[in-house]
Amino acid sequence: AKFLNVAKQAALEAGKIISKYSGKKHKYQYKNKDKSDFATQADVESERTIVEIITANFPNHNIIAEEKTRINNNSQYTWVIDPLDGTVSFVRGLPYVAVLIGLLKDNEAILGVIYQVSSKDLYWAESSRGAYLNGKLLHVSKNNSLSNSAIGMDLGHKNTRVQKFDHY
Repeated sequence: AKFLNVAKQAALEAGKIISKYSGKKHKYQYKNKDKSDFATQADVESERTIVEIITANFPNHNIIAEEKTRINNNSQYTWVIDPLDGTVSFVRGLPYVAVLIGLLKDNEAILGVIYQVSSKDLYWAESSRGAYLNGKLLHVSKNNSLSNSAIGMDLGHKNTRVQKFDHY
């Protein structure tokens, strides 16, 4: 339960940071020469906050985070963090932004937390304990027809074309 509580706390605190920067002008930190992959101050501060919360509670755990944090303590536990998933949407003022935190034990996923910043929805799941949205147990759809389903896909930065979004 402590792992989950810390992950939730870290996600919510990171969400506050992202909200603080929402709608403002952003400085970009480019990760490669063609400038297709970048971070903002919100990404960096969100990551710093998550890492501080996790290391304060679990100083011997490993951490791999998207922006720059790599901590290898040779622990059986590894936290995997995307401090601001949806940076392209974020800089364009679109609400498709989340904080993602996962925990591996011996390279097996045991816990995941997603905080959808604009809607303030908190999702989490633990191995053998189910998945939840804001405390309510989620269930798999009984729909078995592809024609009545919604499907989404993301190919990642290298294969994704950034499109200009206009107001509808």
